[in-house]
Amino acid sequence: MDRPTTLSLVEAYPDFIDELIAEIEGRKAKVIQARGGFFLCEVPSDVLASDWIWAKWVWTHVQRIQIESIGDGAKKLRALAPRWYYLASDQHHRRGTLIAQSVPRLAKKEIPHLTPIAFPTLIDPEPYSAFTIWEPNLLLASQEFSTRVPGGIFTWQENRQAPPSRAYLKLWEALTRLGRWPQKGERVVDLGSAPGSWTWVLLECGARVLSVDRTRLSPDLMQREGLTFLEGDAFAVDPLDAQKSHGPIEWVFSDLIAFPTRIYELALKWMQSGVAKNLVFTIKFKGKPEPDWIEKFARIPRSKLIHLEQNKHELTWMWSAQSPE
Repeated sequence: MDRPTTLSLVEAYPDFIDELIAEIEGRKAKVIQARGGFFLCEVPSDVLASDWIWAKWVWTHVQRIQIESIGDGAKKLRALAPRWYYLASDQHHRRGTLIAQSVPRLAKKEIPHLTPIAFPTLIDPEPYSAFTIWEPNLLLASQEFSTRVPGGIFTWQENRQAPPSRAYLKLWEALTRLGRWPQKGERVVDLGSAPGSWTWVLLECGARVLSVDRTRLSPDLMQREGLTFLEGDAFAVDPLDAQKSHGPIEWVFSDLIAFPTRIYELALKWMQSGVAKNLVFTIKFKGKPEPDWIEKFARIPRSKLIHLEQNKHELTWMWSAQSPE
């Protein structure tokens, strides 16, 4: 029996179109039409919008709306939903803009990626709908998406002075997408922490951080209250010893530069120890991402793999001991 499907619009990151095409095939989805980095697909209904790894943004339950004119398009959209976020694209831009001017719009302050986000913030904008002009007389519209941030791109109120590098943005995005972050007084571990951008994020959250690296952190960070620095090999840290010296551990973070096989072994060690409740690890690839390793991480129960807007040739893996995310 054929699996039921849902009409979805899947958008690729510009540098990862090949990876998304492979994922579309792997998920047994059927491409109906493609426009630039957008793929209109029939997707098995049991594939959730949040399951996609290489998609920047996924629209589900897409409606195809035939229109006779600009006015007809605006009328049909107004009948469909009360408020809209208009996705501008290089397809029929002027026609889409004229239609958008005739439908109720979200204010900029209600759209997170149009106003810089101050971390930490729960992303909960007004419900919205989106449409695009797929053909001159065909609109695609949806009210269900893979992210509450239209377009899947996060814009931040950046701190360009305190963090030692821009890697802090990667952790901001990961925790914002997760919708949780370390709370004041919680004990966390940052493996392979130098020069210290992730440690800086965790200290700013109010956590007590055991930071581990062969290289010391930036001088300003080394003086911060709440920091315990362990100089040594992050792979050699024994979870039970860390718990004994640092106290009950809520989170373990890793942005280590290492082959996926070593990161996988490290993740298993911390999971199997029963010490930590949450893990957030970066999986880095030398060149093209490696499907076999992606599959191995994806199969770990109660975990999730995502490609962040801040990621390059790497993925972010998140695991929870208590419930799937």
